Amino acid sequence: MARGRESPEGLLPTQAQAAYSLEVRKRTRLLYRRWKINPYWRFVPFLQLPVWLSLMEGVRAMCGNEYGLLRQLFLRKSGESAAGADALVAEPSLATEGALWFPNLLDGDPTGTLPAIVSASLLVNILYGWKTPTLRQMADLPGPELAKSLMSMMLKGTFMSLSIYAGYAAYMANMPVGLMIYWIASTNTATVQSWFLDRYMFMVKPLNVWSARYVGILKPGEQRPPVPF
Repeated sequence: MARGRESPEGLLPTQAQAAYSLEVRKRTRLLYRRWKINPYWRFVPFLQLPVWLSLMEGVRAMCGNEYGLLRQLFLRKSGESAAGADALVAEPSLATEGALWFPNLLDGDPTGTLPAIVSASLLVNILYGWKTPTLRQMADLPGPELAKSLMSMMLKGTFMSLSIYAGYAAYMANMPVGLMIYWIASTNTATVQSWFLDRYMFMVKPLNVWSARYVGILKPGEQRPPVPF
């Protein structure tokens, strides 16, 4: 259909697309109501953020690290300086009991092994948990969907870059081994949990992938191609 030309129903292509999107949202709300699905289910994972931050701050405090996010926010709110605050007292058992090949969990990893594992764990978590279409799949999407997919791909690439930087920063800052072990354990546990739920919890048999179909419009003077047998 030519740009600006009205359809038989009297709607422009942009108006038809807007009406279609509105109808899809209405039908989606009806299905959510029928299946008793809360419309705000997408925001439920954010409820675990305070728990995760609290655990991270607890492990930081046990390792004697005073540069956590919550501590920085609370110190700024109270007017104190993070650099001038009293140093936290580390958990003595972390310096004596040890784990893996580290006798002291308050020291850093001079070999760079744990920082590399931190980056690899974050990368695997993002690659598995953040599904984005390929460039070939996005080529068939309309303009708005293409923009959303490209933005999602750019954000995914940004977080993957930050994952690599996280390991580099942990190595350069001589992050305590105890904190990195917790970080690696929590990240891989979340990845394995997502894999287990996707594979065994929600779907016994995966749905068949739809094949792409295309509709051709003949130009004036063109003839329909022969139907293959």
